[in-house]
Amino acid sequence: FDGARLATALRTMPVLAASVAFDDGSAGAGAAGDAGQSPFSGVLRSKGFVRVAGMDKAYYWSHAGQQLQLSEVDGAPAARSISQEVVFIGAGIDQSAITAALDACLAAPGERPGAAL
Repeated sequence: FDGARLATALRTMPVLAASVAFDDGSAGAGAAGDAGQSPFSGVLRSKGFVRVAGMDKAYYWSHAGQQLQLSEVDGAPAARSISQEVVFIGAGIDQSAITAALDACLAAPGERPGAAL
């Protein structure tokens, strides 16, 4: 993922508190007031591993209820892999909207995680 684009997408999640290790802190609280407009509406829980272009570490994505945290993980599975592994659980979620929102965050081929390693 491109870190800035992913941080921007995360701001649309209907959460009250967010901690994103690769962001400068501007991700802050989610847009709970815009929850109906968010592609993540209806998501109750999400978790997995993501990679950010230019970063040597993988990040663990943990979201439950009103809390979202992306934290650095040492020794994550296939840390040099470019794959993204996130599972979304909820009611009435729009898989195509979530996929489109996350696809828009993908890094360009030259920015792929691991490319500069």
